[in-house]
Amino acid sequence: MFKIEKIKNEKFDEFYERAMKELDEFFERDWIMNRTKIVFVPDRKTYNSIRDKETDGWEIAFACNDSIYLLDPEAYEKDADGHIYSDERFFMLIKHELTHSFWNLFHYSHTPVWLSEGLALYLAGQYKTRTCPEKFVNFLDFYGEYGKFVYNESGFVVKILVEEFGKENVLELLKGLGSIKSEDQFYDLFERVYGFRISYDEMNKLMREGK
Repeated sequence: MFKIEKIKNEKFDEFYERAMKELDEFFERDWIMNRTKIVFVPDRKTYNSIRDKETDGWEIAFACNDSIYLLDPEAYEKDADGHIYSDERFFMLIKHELTHSFWNLFHYSHTPVWLSEGLALYLAGQYKTRTCPEKFVNFLDFYGEYGKFVYNESGFVVKILVEEFGKENVLELLKGLGSIKSEDQFYDLFERVYGFRISYDEMNKLMREGK
């Protein structure tokens, strides 16, 4: 059992509204009713209880159904390995998790983890806080599997897809995901939208050309 209460924080409210506005614009939505709720979790012990498992210290947020759960920034020093609070990074975190909420509006059931996380990293601007890989070598490993290293390349992959081919192609890809039932079907859909089958060779070529 858990006990929660409604709070008011003008700074975090502003972060939320700004992120929602920017994501509405990207996804071409006007999300007004039944918007995602944010729940602040006071410590790692409670976070683990909500997740129903032991979590790694680097994990500080997750989206579930119509809510986002964030480890309270006041608990970072004790319970968040490698995380130091800043307004900029906390806004990015909120926008990242809200991107997953927008993603869920499309009711996807079988889609690549790298695309979901990469889109969230790109739209939140978090890829800027990471070192761009010299070449892509593992993002495709994260189709149905989630892991810490999915964040290393996926944001830069989505950056290329958006900035080289436009937002419209990304939205067309997302709209087609609802009918995807297998990894092969996803690759076929991707090829129909982008004109090439996604691979390390293709994405590395695009990365080199963009430098």
